[in-house]
Amino acid sequence: MLTKDYYNEKFILVINDPSTINFSESDRCDPDFLFCTGNLNNEKELIFFENFQEINKTNDLEDLGWTNENIYLGNEKFNKRSSQGNVSMQISAYNTGENPMEVWLITPPINLDNSSNEILSFETKATYDNGTILTAWVSSDFNDNITEATWQQLDAKVSVGPGNSYVNNYTLSGELSLDCLEGDVFIAIKYLGGDPGVSTTYDIDNIKITGD
Repeated sequence: MLTKDYYNEKFILVINDPSTINFSESDRCDPDFLFCTGNLNNEKELIFFENFQEINKTNDLEDLGWTNENIYLGNEKFNKRSSQGNVSMQISAYNTGENPMEVWLITPPINLDNSSNEILSFETKATYDNGTILTAWVSSDFNDNITEATWQQLDAKVSVGPGNSYVNNYTLSGELSLDCLEGDVFIAIKYLGGDPGVSTTYDIDNIKITGD
């Protein structure tokens, strides 16, 4: 039986009888990540970089070709945040009353035709963490409609933060190879939480693609 905890925040699987557990199948339900085998070791040239320092207000992103969309037409999106001179894009479901809250932050098209061994990286910071609800995706056919595009999940490392406080430390996603892709690609950061529910606050910064 699948239920939730007292605070209606976390899922709990209840097993009435151990004899009903069957481990005969070897298949797991892990995400199906995009896996490219490009060379990660060479010195790279910069193909795309965004640290949001030149963003004066959140809506400036759309003028630069970014998509910042709440799938369920709620009010909450990724928002510009400044702290100690650094600018990031921040999102949280806390106190929004939106459940579910699914928001996508998508780059403009990034062309990979004139490069090889491309590597993506970005940084995240989690605060007031009550569950990991941020993922990274890539698409080659996104055209304004998120739900109609083909998205492949990236095996990115996402920050895990404290549950009751705010921190300044960012976590690097790791080096994510995009070498098996070509043409225009779109990188997306997806937030899927809710209030009440899992509402971790995330800051996103320094989205970068390099290549040979």
